[in-house]
Amino acid sequence: MAITGDLITAGVAALDVLTGALQYLSFAVLLLIAGVVFGLLARRYVVVDYFQRRTAGAPVPAS
Repeated sequence: MAITGDLITAGVAALDVLTGALQYLSFAVLLLIAGVVFGLLARRYVVVDYFQRRTAGAPVPAS
């Protein structure tokens, strides 16, 4: 994932269109977009619990 971030940074720097505060603002907007996408994906995440309860008197499985 870090390689992708480095590529985006290098691409924006190579364009040399955005300078100063506008460049920082563009990265903030990209981060906001990534956060929204992550939030939408996280809302659809289903927690799966693999914990199994033992019934009383059942033998403990060997590790």
